[in-house]
Amino acid sequence: MSFHSPAERISKESFASMIGVELVEHDDDRVVVKLPYQRKLGVGRIHGGAISALVDIAATAAFWSCPDLTPTSQGATVGFTINFLKLAVGTDLVATATVRRRGGTLCTGDVSVRNEAGEEVAAAMVTYKLTGYRPGTSNSSGEAVKPRRRRLREVLADIRAASGGFKAADNIPRDELYDRNQASADRRPSGRDADT
Repeated sequence: MSFHSPAERISKESFASMIGVELVEHDDDRVVVKLPYQRKLGVGRIHGGAISALVDIAATAAFWSCPDLTPTSQGATVGFTINFLKLAVGTDLVATATVRRRGGTLCTGDVSVRNEAGEEVAAAMVTYKLTGYRPGTSNSSGEAVKPRRRRLREVLADIRAASGGFKAADNIPRDELYDRNQASADRRPSGRDADT
C-alpha cells in the first residue's frame, strides 16, 4: 500500500486504521480527519480516549503536512491539553487540526472536534517535537530557499564590518581594561548621590 503524503500515511497507520479514522482533506499545516461512529468507541456516548486519539492523529498529520521535512525527519507528541465541551452521543466526529507555530523542533497546534451537527465537542492544544525539520528551507513547490534565520557567525561578521571591528577590548592588556572599567564605575553616581 503506497501513500502520497505524510497526512495520508498517518491517517491510515495501524492504530488510526483500527479505530476507523478517515482523511477528509489536507493542506500545508492543516488537516481534517473523520472518525465514523462505531459501537466499540462507546455505547451511546463516545469515550474520551477515542476523542483524544482522534486529536492526536489529526494534530500529528497536520505537523507532518509541511514542505520543509527531510528524509530523516522524526516526530512525537510532547503533550496536549484537551477540553471536552459537549457529550458526543452516537455521532461521527470530524477533527480539524491547524498548526499554530513551527519552531526549530517544537511545534504547537490547535484541534477542534465537531459532531455531525457541527457542534464543537472538544478543543485541544497540542505540542509536537519534529526533528530533521528545517523551517524555511523550501517553498510549497519544494524548491530550496535561503533559511529564514542567519547564523550567529554571519551576524557577528556584519557587526564587525559595520563598526570596523570590536575595538573596545582589542589589543588592550587585561589589567588595563579592568582599570578602565573600574574607573568608569567609580565616576558613576550611586543611588544616594544621584538624588542630591
